[in-house]
Amino acid sequence: MEITFETVEKLHEITGASFADARAALEHSEGNLLDAVVNLERQGKSSTAGQGGFYTTQPGSHTEHDEPEQAEKNKQKGSNQALCQAGRLGGDRRTVHQVLSGLWHGVLNNQFEVWRRGEQVTSMPVLVLILLVVFFFWIAAPLLLIGLLFGCRYRFSGPELGREEVNRVMDRVSETVNDVRENVRRDLKHGFRGNRK
Repeated sequence: MEITFETVEKLHEITGASFADARAALEHSEGNLLDAVVNLERQGKSSTAGQGGFYTTQPGSHTEHDEPEQAEKNKQKGSNQALCQAGRLGGDRRTVHQVLSGLWHGVLNNQFEVWRRGEQVTSMPVLVLILLVVFFFWIAAPLLLIGLLFGCRYRFSGPELGREEVNRVMDRVSETVNDVRENVRRDLKHGFRGNRK
């Protein structure tokens, strides 16, 4: 099996072993990442060794009468735990709690603002807007549309949503509704003038 640099780098991240040791362990295990992790732990070249688990990598730790299947299961169990633990230490995986916590802070730290004629009319956390739209959709959606028809502009502010790209989209929506409103107003004016003649 061909051993790529990405595999060596992954093993280095998981175990903390040097690139040379990681490559040698992969070559010894014929490219099997789990076997390479166990191999490095047995040699004491892994920073994850000794951090708990269901097995030991010390020579002679199993007795003569241990069944080979049980020894293999223990080896796999320990390797999987080392991989999971290293993934947590490496920070390349986010837990559900971290994701939900980030969303919670995002909806509380960002604001939905209503502007009219260059002045801010109101501001509320994005969480309030989401709750209004979810639970009172038939009231909130028409109110937002009526606000656009009466010249209101909506913006977001805050660390995540206060970026120019997001507000540029909101401005385009406002400009489109404004253009439609002006066209309807113009058509109605021309319609009334035509009826008077």
